[in-house]
Amino acid sequence: MKKVRFTSKSHPVSAIIATVIGAVAIVIVTVMIVLSVKTGGNAGIFIGAGGTTAMLLCIIGAIIGVRSFLKEDVYYLFPIIATSLNGVTMLALFVIYAMGVMA
Repeated sequence: MKKVRFTSKSHPVSAIIATVIGAVAIVIVTVMIVLSVKTGGNAGIFIGAGGTTAMLLCIIGAIIGVRSFLKEDVYYLFPIIATSLNGVTMLALFVIYAMGVMA
């Protein structure tokens, strides 16, 4: 049976890319945390560089996600997912950095 669509809306490619960027940032943060725990908090500068890279990816992903809301005739599923994913990851990284500064 053929599906019939009565709309010309589509998912914005930029929002899908921003979602993938957010997923990559989460993987980086997860690996960073696991490696840091395994080394007892003495993982070195490479873990810090991974965290900084993840933060930059989150900023880029959040900007792309927010800009996806400005497009017309699109579904808003991926812009919402991308903005939320990057925003929450960015907030988590900020908390991790703040805890490191206070320690």
